[in-house]
Amino acid sequence: GAWTGNEMVVAGGFASPDGIASDATPATDGAAWNAATNSWHAIAPMPMALPGYDPTAVWTGTEVLVWSSSPATPDTAGSEVVLAYNPVTNTWRKLPPSGLTPRQGAVTIWTGTQLVVWGGQPFDFTSAYADGASLDPRSDTWHHLPTAPVPARGFAGAVWSGPEVILWGGRTGAGVEPGGSASFVSV
Repeated sequence: GAWTGNEMVVAGGFASPDGIASDATPATDGAAWNAATNSWHAIAPMPMALPGYDPTAVWTGTEVLVWSSSPATPDTAGSEVVLAYNPVTNTWRKLPPSGLTPRQGAVTIWTGTQLVVWGGQPFDFTSAYADGASLDPRSDTWHHLPTAPVPARGFAGAVWSGPEVILWGGRTGAGVEPGGSASFVSV
C-alpha cells in the first residue's frame, strides 16, 4: 500500500476463501481508502499477482510504484514484477524489470525522482547481494548503481537523506548482522 496524499491505496497480497492460511493464493484486487470521506472504493485489479512476500509500494506524486521480487529456489525460478498504478485513470501498467537477480529483503527507497533497489538475499539467506538499480518512472528505464562502499546485506533499514541512502542493520548472510550504519550515494 501507499499513501497518495488523500487516499491509502492497497492491492495484492494473499487471499483465502475459507480463512485458512495454507489455502491462500496470490490476490490481484485492491481498494483505496479516502480520508476525507472515511470510505473505501474498489480499484482496478493488478494485471498480475506479485511474487514474494515483501513487495514495496511508493507514491511518486502521480503514480503508486510497486516493486516485488522472489528469489529462485531449487524448485522454482525467481521472478520480479514492477507495476505502476494511476489513481486518476484507475489503470495499472507493467514496467520493465530491473535486471537484478531476483531476491528477497532488498532495500527500496523513493528519492523523489527515482526508485532505488539495492541489496537483498537469496532464498537460503547464505549470502547477500551488493548490487542495485534505480528506476526513473518518467522514462521507465533502469540504471545499474555504482558499487556501494558498504557490505552487501539484505533486510536492512534505510532512508533517503536528500543526497544519499543511509542504511543500518540487516543481514550479510548466514545470520550475520553488520553493526552500525553506513551510507552510499545512490543516483
